[in-house]
Order: sequence, then C-alpha cells, then structure tokens
Amino acid sequence: MTALLSTQLTHHAAMTSGVITIDIAAVVTNYRLLAQCVAPAECAAVLKADAYGLGAKQITPALYTAGCRTFFVAHAVEAIALRPLLPSDATLYVLNGISVKAVAECAQHGISPVLNTNEQARYWLMNDIAQTAALQVDTGMSRLGISLPELSSLVQDFGSSITRRIALLMSHLAIADKPENEFSEQQRQTFLSASLYLPNTALSLANSAGCFLGANYHFDLCRPGAALFGIHVSDRSLPLQPCVQVNLHIAQIRQVAAGTSVSYGCTYHANRPMRIATISAGYADGIPRSMDNNGGVWLGSQRLPVIGRICMDSFMVDATDVPDSELYVGQQVEFIGANQTLEAIGAASNTIGYEILTRLGRRYQRQYLPFIE
Repeated sequence: MTALLSTQLTHHAAMTSGVITIDIAAVVTNYRLLAQCVAPAECAAVLKADAYGLGAKQITPALYTAGCRTFFVAHAVEAIALRPLLPSDATLYVLNGISVKAVAECAQHGISPVLNTNEQARYWLMNDIAQTAALQVDTGMSRLGISLPELSSLVQDFGSSITRRIALLMSHLAIADKPENEFSEQQRQTFLSASLYLPNTALSLANSAGCFLGANYHFDLCRPGAALFGIHVSDRSLPLQPCVQVNLHIAQIRQVAAGTSVSYGCTYHANRPMRIATISAGYADGIPRSMDNNGGVWLGSQRLPVIGRICMDSFMVDATDVPDSELYVGQQVEFIGANQTLEAIGAASNTIGYEILTRLGRRYQRQYLPFIE
C-alpha cells in the first residue's frame, strides 16, 4: 500500500483534506481469517456506519464474493442503500430495529429487523409480515434487547409461531475484549438460558472480540465488525491486516522565533527557534481535538509532534528537525499507517480506534485498492 501511495497521492491531495486509502483485499483476507477462526459457525459482517467509515458500498460486494451471506447495519436507511448491492440469498439485518412506519418498506426490500423491545416483537408477531426477523435479548449490557421475563411472556403468548417468524436469537457481549473478565461467561450463561425458550432458533452472541473467546461463544453465527478492518479488538486476536491509511499534506511552512505562540488559546510557545508545518486537516475531518499538544504525524521514519490546539481545518506540527530537502508544501505526512496505528492515535486522544475511524470526514479523497478473486 505504501509504495502505491507514494506515486499516486500528490496529484489530488492538495484539493482535499488528505487521502484515505482502503485496501479491500485486506478486508477480504481478514474476513476469511475470521471465518476460519469461528467455523463451523457462520461468519457474518457488521458494516454499520458506512463500514466503519470506509465505504460499505465498495466493501459489501467484495465480502459477498468472499462467501459472506449475512450482513448487519445499524439503521434501516443503511440497509435500504445496501440491499441493491446484494443478491437475494444474502440476509441483511438492522441492529437498531425499525419503527412501525418502516416495517412495510423494509419488508418490501427484503430487510430483516433485529427486534429489541417487547413492543417491537409483539407488533412483528401479530402482523402478517413475510420477512423473518432477529430477536435480541439483553444479557447484561443494558443497551438493546428484551429481558428474559419478556421473552418468556412472548413464548407463552405466541407459541410455535415465534420459531417461524424469528430466524435468529442474539445478544451482545459487553467486555469480550478482556478475556480474563468473568462477565462474558455470565452473559453466555444467561444467553443459554434464553436459548431454551427458542430451542430450534439459530443463536448469535459473539462480536469481533467474542470471536476470539473460543468455540463456546460462537454458537451458530458470529458478528465481527471492527476486526474486519484490522482494528485490534483483543489480546487473543488473530494477526489481522490493516486496511486503511490516511495521508495529509503540508499546507504551509513557517519559521518562528523562540517564545512565539502557536494556535488558538496560545497554549503552546516555541521553546527555541522552530520551523512549523501547518497540516491540511482538522477536527472537522476527524482529527481529535484532544490531540492538542499531543500526538503527531509521520514524515518517513520521523515523527512530527502536534503543537498547539487542533483547529477546524488544520493543525500545526514541529518540523524543525526535518532536513530542508525533505520538507515542502504539498508533502505527504502519515496520520494513520505503518508508523501510527488507529490504536496509537486513540491512546494519544483518550479514545479508541473505532471512534477515530468512524469520525474521518467527507472532505478526504477516498481511493480503493481492489479485491480481485
């Protein structure tokens, strides 16, 4: 990926905040590694938030070609956009459920909701809707899903019709990234109790990190999302491939005297005569404002630390020690890539790689390295 970037980025980058390069072949490689890890369970793909900001329309067909047949997004509008890209044998679930007003439209498009409340479940079961649905039970995360008593009541009221209308019973692990924590096992036991109410229904518990907790957590279907894109989700994770690189460009270079203030609030003052490079992106492009006077970018093998506050459209770095021959306006610097992972940026910004990835804005040029079967 790096060699390709060095020859292709310069022409377009000056007109944008920078360039995001997404390696679709690496996403497919990660999917196949995950599918092997969880087999014989089915491996689905969670592509919510536009495939974590990387382009669901570009990535979805490649995953289907690689063998994925079950996809999850968060909202119905995401599912409606993806449905035309998938053949009829692919199942597309909406994790956040759907409103009563959207039921007919989703059924028309062949989209299946994940029913998360007692009211949603009862509406679905009482009406003649051709599409099957998933039913989520809350096993301890207290986010989405019905309780075990509510599940028991549904089974009593609707009997065997549930098994015809509900294709998947699922829940979500809250702390699977900490394999030593006992809470995941508590959730698994609660989920097993829930499964007794629907003995002939497919089961799904494992998210990305849950895929690495072992076969007891895989059940019939696993739902990796972040792991598809090489995000580190667990110390037990496979050696997944990074799938994204973000390069920004230098918009201006200036010399300042010792004591000169830098950026809003004058929170940084040059401690020596310095050469400052202004970088082409800011918090409107997903550069975390919490990187003020922290974090950095890379020019080759040299780290350029952030100085001063992140602005909406730009930020400044210390480029004093870069040789003159290697520093010029338009020069590319690495924000995410071989030298600086999503996890490193998250740590410097008091957040996680997931947030960094999904916050990358729309002002970047996005280019895709293709997957060829």
